[in-house]
Amino acid sequence: MPKFDIAAALADGYSYSEIASYLSELHGFDLNAAKYDGIGDEEVAGFLSAREVRPPVESDSDFGAGVKQLGRLAYDFPTQVQGAAGALMYDPLEPEGTGARWMDVADKRNRERAAQLELEGTAEKKFLPGISVGNVQDASSSTGFSAVAMGPSIAGEIGATLAAKAPNPAVKLGGQALSYLGGAAGSAVSGDKMDEAMFTKQLLERANQQMLRTDGRPMTDEETRKYLDETAEIRSQHGLWEAGPEAVGNALEVIGLRKIFSGLAKGNLLGAVAGMVMNQATEHTTETITGMGQQPLEVAGGLSNEKPYEMGNPQDWGAAFKEQAPVTAVLGGVTGGAAGAAGKLYGMTRPPLQATPEPERQMPDFEAARQQVESLQVPTPIIPPLK
Repeated sequence: MPKFDIAAALADGYSYSEIASYLSELHGFDLNAAKYDGIGDEEVAGFLSAREVRPPVESDSDFGAGVKQLGRLAYDFPTQVQGAAGALMYDPLEPEGTGARWMDVADKRNRERAAQLELEGTAEKKFLPGISVGNVQDASSSTGFSAVAMGPSIAGEIGATLAAKAPNPAVKLGGQALSYLGGAAGSAVSGDKMDEAMFTKQLLERANQQMLRTDGRPMTDEETRKYLDETAEIRSQHGLWEAGPEAVGNALEVIGLRKIFSGLAKGNLLGAVAGMVMNQATEHTTETITGMGQQPLEVAGGLSNEKPYEMGNPQDWGAAFKEQAPVTAVLGGVTGGAAGAAGKLYGMTRPPLQATPEPERQMPDFEAARQQVESLQVPTPIIPPLK
């Protein structure tokens, strides 16, 4: 396969910075991260120019690569949860804080996985109808966020289940209502915080990258504070567009997961399928709404060069649905599959139901009863003499 001719590019007047930027985009290399690690443009350009330029990969199928990527998704899940937990603690003014470091761990893993797919040449290959192997990796980076955001909803469902056993009707209804509301509120707050942190981190990385290109240095603390003030509104709105649909979606998805779990635990396949359909419909709806609200904010923040979505434009709604559909389908399948596997395992391990045997019914002993009656001595009545 051909390689990039860096000497010819330099002879044509291109700088190492331009070459490094071009090759980074071509190979999916994180140039900003490399600069943070102290790697210069010339070194990046030299490293990437030695790579073979792969031709576009045909959209053929590779089911095995998809299964392999699902295995990586499961392996990376703890790292993704760590990254999501870091987002809850993230402080943009403390780039070396615990929250930022935990998020960096997950980001680094995602870059490594993306690089693996590029070297393997399988990112664009089809895993399932409408889902590529790369979509599985995209879903992997969202598993931690989904798990942490769904935690309060699961806790609310458990609380509502316990409240349903209360003998007092008022306590029962009140406990269920408070549990569901608390779970939804917790899911909304965590979703808002994590999303705003991730969006803020992306904005700061882009701003620092621009500063490195223009001034050869990252932003100062004072410049960072000023930038955060300038972007406060879009960052807050971005988190709110995640929080609202996330709270509703997680509450309904927990109900669907319960249907899947109990359906397979009891051998009710139809109930499990109904739960899976419910979850997919819910997630696709809420994610489409979130995408419609967040995309214009990402355009305003310079993270996208596309035309901002308009709420009244049906084509934009279709584009928002298509953008989220593959990743949402993978996430829904993974969570539903996990609930189904747990339900099936529970159904196999719990003791079978056994009816309590009724006591054996015996026919009365009529002969013994007759003998007992005959043995009774009934006193003879005294008859007065006749006059």
